[in-house]
Amino acid sequence: MPAAGRDEEEVFAELATHTSDWGASALAVCLALEVPRTDAETRIREARPGAGRSW
Repeated sequence: MPAAGRDEEEVFAELATHTSDWGASALAVCLALEVPRTDAETRIREARPGAGRSW
């Protein structure tokens, strides 16, 4: 769990309120959950609208 008493969705939502880059928020949550950076970046890239674009 990224923060005491908070789930991943809550942490993502909080981060997203502070940036317009949802990919950065998603990456931060993934890294906090100990997802390897390369795996996280691949998953985010695939989920991003217009998949396949570099961010």
